[in-house]
Amino acid sequence: MSETGNFQAAAKAYQDAISEAERLFPSTPDYAESLNNLASLYHRAGRYTEAEPLYREALGLASGNDKLAGVVANNLAALLGAEGRYREAEPLYRDAQAALGDGFSLCNLADLDRNERLLAEAEVNARKALKILEPTSQSENPHYADCLEILARIDRSRGRVEEAEELLTRVLAVREKTQGSIRSLRLD
Repeated sequence: MSETGNFQAAAKAYQDAISEAERLFPSTPDYAESLNNLASLYHRAGRYTEAEPLYREALGLASGNDKLAGVVANNLAALLGAEGRYREAEPLYRDAQAALGDGFSLCNLADLDRNERLLAEAEVNARKALKILEPTSQSENPHYADCLEILARIDRSRGRVEEAEELLTRVLAVREKTQGSIRSLRLD
């Protein structure tokens, strides 16, 4: 529903799910997951002030469920990073990566480090994330492409333009397989 752009209908459905989960299963992972889903909807819509308290409540309820806590921590960190609140986002990305053991959270941390101009640390984290993601099907993993793009941005920031261009060529190849034809990417 939220994918079709019908924000009001998606928000209503999530709010109904939250009401039902709160009534039947207060303080459970189901309730926390419903809160996370509504927060994600608000987050994608740019409604950060509505998303943040929902993420925080979901995170508190998700303790004891490492996977859910990791997902919520990653989402809250992404919101904080989008607001430029990098110092608050960093420990959440680290918590998410520790809970999930995934390359995606580590790649997000690399991008956060890049935004803070901590380029050496960003590069280390991006390369570690790629090593975690590589065993998955590279040609079909959009997270792998995202991480390659972050590494390309790091390389460009460090003056390694040729390396950045090579990485972008790989990004385009992966994205064409997962998203169809793509003409070009820009390194802002």
